Amino acid sequence: MFQLEGTSLSSRDDLPKELTLEIGLDGALVMNVKSKVETKDLTEVEKLQKILPPGFELYHETFAAKIIKGVRGKYYHFRNKNSGEIISYNIGGGSKPYRITLGNIRDPESKIRQVLKQLPDGTFRKAELVHRLPQSIVENRQPIKAALDILEKDGFVKAVSRKGISEEYVRTGKAVPEPLSQRTVS
Repeated sequence: MFQLEGTSLSSRDDLPKELTLEIGLDGALVMNVKSKVETKDLTEVEKLQKILPPGFELYHETFAAKIIKGVRGKYYHFRNKNSGEIISYNIGGGSKPYRITLGNIRDPESKIRQVLKQLPDGTFRKAELVHRLPQSIVENRQPIKAALDILEKDGFVKAVSRKGISEEYVRTGKAVPEPLSQRTVS
């Protein structure tokens, strides 16, 4: 048994400290005090926000339907509050973010508006949109998935079945927003 009497420990900073006490084979007490620097790993959202243009905030998070290389991919959707533009990222088994620029739903040329305009009446699957959309949107179907995630969050579509990898959707009665007015040059 040992006692420490009249010993005072003080610090010059506010960092948390780690105290270790060891008793050596010779019976000597060794006391170590070191600053415990807390390193915080950046979350995926923080990493993505570093590569996004200013003004984008996390709007929605969703998961991929498939598990690839043992990992279920995740979609992070960011919206610019001023412009309404949406940029999504998919992170899957490779851990490298795949950027999907969906644009503003009111921009007639944006990917998200084109997906919205091509939604069929009645129940449909994501795969059915492949033949209705330009190849620049179809790519590897990730832009379609990202667009459907946002359209579902915003109330334009509703998922009616999420069984397996064949999610079924139905278009709601929510009106398509008016397109942005075109600036005229005089």
